[in-house]
Order: sequence, then C-alpha cells, then structure tokens
Amino acid sequence: MAHFDGDSSKNPVPNSILLDLSRKITGEWKNIARCLELSEGTINHISVDQSNNVQEQIYQMLVSWKQSKGQLATYGVLSQALRQASRHDLADNLISCHGHVTTYSDQNRQELPSSLSKEKAFRSVLVDVARMLRKKDVRWMVFQCPQIPPSDQESIEDAVRLFDEMKRYGILSVERLEDLLGKLNLTEPLSVLQDFKRRHDGCK
Repeated sequence: MAHFDGDSSKNPVPNSILLDLSRKITGEWKNIARCLELSEGTINHISVDQSNNVQEQIYQMLVSWKQSKGQLATYGVLSQALRQASRHDLADNLISCHGHVTTYSDQNRQELPSSLSKEKAFRSVLVDVARMLRKKDVRWMVFQCPQIPPSDQESIEDAVRLFDEMKRYGILSVERLEDLLGKLNLTEPLSVLQDFKRRHDGCK
C-alpha cells in the first residue's frame, strides 16, 4: 500500500483512482472536463471515439487530463475542478481518502523497482493497458503468450473475452486469466504490455 507523506494533495493521481472516480460521474462529465481545462476539441474527440460507452468517455476524459498535465495532475487540482463543477461530494471524498492508495504510481511502473515481482509489475501495467486495447490488439497480445498455441482457438477466444472484461471493468478478471493460462511466465507478456503502453502514449 502506498502512503503519501507531507501535503499529499500535491501528488499525481494514479489511474486506478481515476477509474474509480469515473464510475461516480454521470452526464455532467463535459462540465468537469472544461473545469479541468481540456479543450473542446479533446472533449469532442472523446465523445465521438467512445460514443456508445459513457463510462469510457468519462475515464478517457480523466486520463487525457492526466496525460496533458503530467506531474501537475494532482489530487488538489482534480478536487478543485470537481468543486467548480458542483461535485463537492466527489471532491470531499477524493481528499479524505487519497492518503491511502492501494496502487503503484506510473513512475513505479516504468522503473520496475527490484522490490516488485514481475507478477505485480505485470498486474500494475495491465490495469492501464487493458482499457486501451482493441480486439485485434488483444489477439496479437494473446499470441505473445507461449501458453496458448495458435491452433487453440477456443482458449484464444476465452482470453479475448477476459481481456474485454478487463477493458470494461479494470483488473477484475486477472485471476480468471491466470486460471485459463496456468501460472504465467510473465517476463515476455510484461515486456509486450510495456511496449504497447509506450506506443499508445506516444500517439497522444
């Protein structure tokens, strides 16, 4: 568990918190986006790109804000924007709870400190990456797992469905994925996920 010292409102917000927050925001997300100083072009792009999934629109809006602000995408800034959008309840909850965050920061994920096992690192990266994937990306990534031979179409389809669940709901199905594949040899999947995340972030 990560504990923040000092003025924790100045810490960048992890994606896991953004995901949780996205589930509590409804139709007013565009107002929140404007309070976060996202451009109308970005807001419209998110609306069109995720036209059939409001929750995904909200999550992508928050992630776009974080990517645009970098280290300045802090709890304090997010809380202030929520208050400007008249979501004082979410702002209060964010500030009251952010001192105890059960996640690893993006910097931790990139550095992969030796204290983290490959499995924990894989799971951390997977939270962000799973939400970016399209089905063709999932199929490509599944083919990187030596536990699934290309001829095993049934297992491939099962894995695609599990990744799709993670895309929708976060890390809900990691254990089920491991049940399907057996004990994963995670070094290569981790490398693939990190490379995919770097390429995806580079397109922003």
